[in-house]
Amino acid sequence: ENKKIEMLRQQEEMPKQQIEMWKQQAVEMEQGLKDLDGDLEKQFIECYCQGLDKGGKLAMVYLVKNRQKIDEAIRAAKRLRGDEESSSVN
Repeated sequence: ENKKIEMLRQQEEMPKQQIEMWKQQAVEMEQGLKDLDGDLEKQFIECYCQGLDKGGKLAMVYLVKNRQKIDEAIRAAKRLRGDEESSSVN
């Protein structure tokens, strides 16, 4: 009986450790994005991660593995922001 309980406990531990690792990666990735362009990246992260639960920014794991897509998304957002600014000038 004790062995069963111990096995169940270990199975619960593993996802917790995995989530902690992901959260650490998310923090590092978030810092990297902030270093690029502050507010824009912060908004991007908040929008992307909106609605996530206790795992925090688990979506950042996907982004870490898809860095090029992040850069493209940021460039697109900057382009849009630039277009809006230039059109308001005209």
